[in-house]
Amino acid sequence: MTIVGAVQLGSRGEWLRLTPDGPPQYVTAELRCDGIAASQRIVHNHASGFEDLADFFGQLADDWRGWGSERVWESVEGDLRIEARHEYQHVQLRIILRSQGPGWGNEGWMVAADLTIDPGEELTRAASDLRVLALGTGSDDDPA
Repeated sequence: MTIVGAVQLGSRGEWLRLTPDGPPQYVTAELRCDGIAASQRIVHNHASGFEDLADFFGQLADDWRGWGSERVWESVEGDLRIEARHEYQHVQLRIILRSQGPGWGNEGWMVAADLTIDPGEELTRAASDLRVLALGTGSDDDPA
């Protein structure tokens, strides 16, 4: 199995970092932005691993010149949501990270932060890095 490094979206001070965590079907999402620091373990889509996330960013990179409406990717359990808009010649990402509470009036927590990335090289690199991450965190249900 190939060891995959972290994928970071954003700048040095404001970013979302996805790091493989334990079994191949998990990543840890860390969000740092303007005083916010949160992390959550994200489980993959059982049918496609994290390929749907890589495909989402691949489509953004293919359309780097712009698109009309908001595009959204959400993890299978809803604990990571990425909303992408192309405005002002940049890609604006709204990152929503949440932890579900156990119920009984405890709804858990949610944080949201906006990141801006360059639609050229930075977006292309993110799409490529996420493709590598998806290949390294694929389904472990394959027969041996």
